Amino acid sequence: MTLGLSRRAILSLVALAPLALAGRGRAGDPKVHDVVMKGLTFVPATTQVHVGDMLRWTNADIAPHTATADDQTW
Repeated sequence: MTLGLSRRAILSLVALAPLALAGRGRAGDPKVHDVVMKGLTFVPATTQVHVGDMLRWTNADIAPHTATADDQTW
């Protein structure tokens, strides 16, 4: 089965997001972004987060999922 983006690609983008956003100030409180794993896809497929925001992962699939960096940094 092929998805639009591989799990490795998505996790790499999530891991690199803080580097891309470092030093970028923003007003307001941190936000919570919900990502649901459903039908072996991520919903929403993309999201934009800022330093200090939180990602909340929900698994709605029958298969277990993890959000882990390939190099074990997070």
